[in-house]
Amino acid sequence: MWIREYRTEDCPELGSLFYETVHRVCDRDYSSQQLDAWADGTVDLEKWNREFLERCTLIAEINGEIAGFADMDETGYLDRLYVSWRHQRKGVARALTQELEWRTAAARFITYASVTARPFFEKMGYRVIKENTVIRKGVALKNYRMEKEPFSVWKLPLGITAENSPVLRTPRLLLRRFTAGDTEAFWNIMKDSEMNQFLPWFPAETLEAAQKQIQNQYFDYDAMPSAYRYAVCLRGNNMPIGYVGLSGDARHDLGYGLKKEYWNQGIMTEAAGAVLERARHAGYPFVTATHDEKNLRSGAVLRKLSMRYYYSYGEQWKTKNIPVIFCLYRLDF
Repeated sequence: MWIREYRTEDCPELGSLFYETVHRVCDRDYSSQQLDAWADGTVDLEKWNREFLERCTLIAEINGEIAGFADMDETGYLDRLYVSWRHQRKGVARALTQELEWRTAAARFITYASVTARPFFEKMGYRVIKENTVIRKGVALKNYRMEKEPFSVWKLPLGITAENSPVLRTPRLLLRRFTAGDTEAFWNIMKDSEMNQFLPWFPAETLEAAQKQIQNQYFDYDAMPSAYRYAVCLRGNNMPIGYVGLSGDARHDLGYGLKKEYWNQGIMTEAAGAVLERARHAGYPFVTATHDEKNLRSGAVLRKLSMRYYYSYGEQWKTKNIPVIFCLYRLDF
């Protein structure tokens, strides 16, 4: 599956997909009269195109065919979410919804869900605020105002245990927090140009640069109620040879790095596996991870962790100012 941004030339096809989805997918919950009032085969494409361009609008493609689309404005209002009847139950709606949520900085997410879509949104963490009756062309249709609060480590959802990087041990490794005394070891990890080739920052050229990086990526997280950010050490010497952890946002994104001399020994699979097990035990519903499509080694690590490829998307990396195609993997607990 490929997730990309909307283009004006997509609009006519989205209008057709909208009509077919309403009439083929929602027919079990609405009468023919209601479906015709909802989607009569005519769409104001000029208005749609204007709204799509003003908002974050994403397209999902499968084998080159548009499988679905969704749009969200800057306030967190998810207006349209439609998946082709040909591509139901393939994770398209979830992929579009989570990408919109991840890309939108809003205090809450809001949508008006149909009877058909309500169970999906409930699985995505939305809750019903109010049942509505909408009149279209003189015909009454039921929908639901649904809302969701973004994930925050400062206000964890029910069922997730608050803990900050408890020490983890595996047969070969010790996973612990970085300390001020690790700065030089951290620099040795971060200045390796080959190890950092596929990461969103340049190698640390000075110890001072490494100090800023370890502060931003590790020490600043020590005060949070929940975090998983670790130095990876061999048992016995307590010296960091890499790092592993989860992002503190809704992606629960797994990130890691390891000094080159320790590659191909299963060390990162062992370290990351311990973090994933701890997150599962703490009640996290899932974890994601991405890698540059050119970074085949990282993809192999994710597959060894039983993570499954979900979809790909393109992004312009701000620090390096290069276009990158990312492969996103996900593991549901």
